[in-house]
Amino acid sequence: MKNNFMKVFFLICILFSILQCGEAEIVTLKIDHYLDTAVGNGQLLTYRVQNNVNNTWSSWGKFYLGIQNFNYEWGHVYTLKAKKEQVDEPLQDASSVEYTLEQIISDEKVASNLVFPINLKFYGMNYITTNIPFEYYLLYRRKIDITNSVLFNQFTNLIYTSDNVVGFFTHSFSSNSIILQSLSNY
Repeated sequence: MKNNFMKVFFLICILFSILQCGEAEIVTLKIDHYLDTAVGNGQLLTYRVQNNVNNTWSSWGKFYLGIQNFNYEWGHVYTLKAKKEQVDEPLQDASSVEYTLEQIISDEKVASNLVFPINLKFYGMNYITTNIPFEYYLLYRRKIDITNSVLFNQFTNLIYTSDNVVGFFTHSFSSNSIILQSLSNY
């Protein structure tokens, strides 16, 4: 009898642990209207995200993971529900968590005159890329439009001479780019 009790107890423990491994959590996230520069396994652009915990939004933070089935568009603030799951055997240096889109709750296009900051250079790490002269990108992913020669000269000077440069931008919805409005170095 004691032996049967131990077998049943053991089976229940195994079953419980198997069920726990596969559990997913549904989280509510707010994704900001622009991607931010960051360093992970190299230089990259990350989502800016707020988490909703107990109906309270956290402050904006960097989100280094992707969200499966989510098609992000610059210039839109999204509120969404995502399934957060543990990855049983992640690849080396990969995350042990993955997110999958469950539902887009809201998708709000921001005003074209909304100004936002992006680190273009941070402690000497340059996030500006170019493949042809005088055409600049944020890590080859988002074109930077510079609308006047004074700002262009300031941009090229600071990118080559300063360790820390912040660009202040607005969205250009017609050309899928960001428009440089001003610069700051610190």
